[in-house]
Amino acid sequence: MDAKINQAKAGTLFYLLLHRCSPFLPSPFFPFSDASDNNIHSTENFTNTKMKIIRILFTALLSLPLVYTALQAVEDGKKKIVFVAGTPSHGYGSHEHKAGSILLAGILNDKLGDKIKAEVVSGGWPKDSKAAFKNADALVFFCTGGGRHFVLKHLDETKALMDKGVGLGCIHYGVEVPKGDGGKAFLEWIGGYFEPFWSVNPHW
Repeated sequence: MDAKINQAKAGTLFYLLLHRCSPFLPSPFFPFSDASDNNIHSTENFTNTKMKIIRILFTALLSLPLVYTALQAVEDGKKKIVFVAGTPSHGYGSHEHKAGSILLAGILNDKLGDKIKAEVVSGGWPKDSKAAFKNADALVFFCTGGGRHFVLKHLDETKALMDKGVGLGCIHYGVEVPKGDGGKAFLEWIGGYFEPFWSVNPHW
């Protein structure tokens, strides 16, 4: 709905630009113009007027994507959080990555919807990650860990996001990665990680 509103506003801005040009346009082309007052039908002025019209309309058309993006950024103004839910790893009702992510994202949107926009992608690392993470302020990984952690195949891409200032949170087994490149990356990104056969699982 917000996207449609912003598109409408961008279209309205283009219409206003067109209307601003109306004194230069003949009445059959733009009904709000008064061609007779501007004497545009004279041979002397018509060529220059036509070029003005073309330049203004061409500039307006090129500006539409920028106008729409600006409107969206200004009106939204929310922090975008993307929950990345891993594939099922345990039995039904246990380690529900997708359901848990949907629940948490829903709470954030319900309680802090004026400041936060939380989204959920499921099935592990998204196929179109550039689109999924576009304008993201933070990522949340809720998934299985160890050697099956989906981030291990995407360390470089995740690092690029972290270097841009995107935040990262990990839930449950999402903090578990093997010692080595994954462990070093997590130490840098979130300050620690669960190392198998060294860290202590909190079960007593």
